[in-house]
Amino acid sequence: MSECSVKHLKWGATWPSRGQFHELADAGYRPYYMYRQKGTLQNLENIGWAKPGFECLYNIYIMEEVHTILSAGAGGSTKLVIPGQRRGKIERIFNFKYPTEYIDRFAELLDRKKAVEDFYARYTSQTLRQP
Repeated sequence: MSECSVKHLKWGATWPSRGQFHELADAGYRPYYMYRQKGTLQNLENIGWAKPGFECLYNIYIMEEVHTILSAGAGGSTKLVIPGQRRGKIERIFNFKYPTEYIDRFAELLDRKKAVEDFYARYTSQTLRQP
């Protein structure tokens, strides 16, 4: 899949109007993922819409938690998923949120990122031995 071309609708206490659905559909967009925000007060939902052939795998991976996501930059969050497992242990490494903190504490951040190599050293050898 190539570059992402996505529109999002956030669902709350009221559903999006019929016109919003038709507007996206008429413009050639189709829904390709839905994510329920179960940790929020209102249990909101996000729906990703994309034109056929422009769906963004990143959105699916991040919502389904089946793929490692490596993050760079202030405010980012790396998510490490055990290779070959649909569900299982997930480890996260958070970057500093504010640019000044990110820059001033960059050496500390690099130390944190060493956990990526440690994670794969632990789990890759285990998953490779499985039949």
